[in-house]
Amino acid sequence: MSQNPSIDHRVGRGRILFFGLGFVAFAAPLRAEEKLQPWPSLLVVAPVGSGWQVSGEVIRREGRTSAFNPQHEYRAQLGHPIADGLVAWAGYVRFDTYPAHIVPAHEDQVIEQLNWAGIAIGRVRLSSRTRLEQRFVHGVHQTAWRIREQLRLTTPLMPRANAVTWAEPFVSLNRTPASPRRLDQFRAFAGISVSLSRRLDMEFGYLHQILHRPAGTFVNHALPVSFALRL
Repeated sequence: MSQNPSIDHRVGRGRILFFGLGFVAFAAPLRAEEKLQPWPSLLVVAPVGSGWQVSGEVIRREGRTSAFNPQHEYRAQLGHPIADGLVAWAGYVRFDTYPAHIVPAHEDQVIEQLNWAGIAIGRVRLSSRTRLEQRFVHGVHQTAWRIREQLRLTTPLMPRANAVTWAEPFVSLNRTPASPRRLDQFRAFAGISVSLSRRLDMEFGYLHQILHRPAGTFVNHALPVSFALRL
């Protein structure tokens, strides 16, 4: 326990300021026709021996607006450490989107990913996730290549909770009918991560998404609630 209450007070205010700045920076006022979209997800990670691990993830993105439609995402990956604090992953992703009154859209992906555990800067930790995607969009006879770079800041709030902010641009490496813009989309998040048990974590907060699509540019406001289970 700290012997200096004034230091504890300043640290507490710093944590609140960090979270508040992240939320203000990323949150945008909602217009009357816009709604907050729930995005629940579950990630399960299990060791399979010799340092290898497998993961499976299910995500539902709900949003019945002109800017977004309900979407299911299924992700399976195989990973292995390649250096201290660096894990390489490869896997497969399936997207199913169900727009109202339109034929459902489907996309398959092959992905390669690097997770970096990061460095500590004072009480804040900087980490990253770099993902390369080969996208096979049904009805588009060309493979779309895209890279995503997520930079994540984490700072302690209390013994079992952290304030989290991250930003992630999606950059198209080639032009296809499914990805006509170089900046395909951008996501920014501010929230809280809570350790519910030794194996289960929960993260929730606000996510601001900008989508560049052939029909125009759209903005979505989401409330992700993510559970991560380590077996």
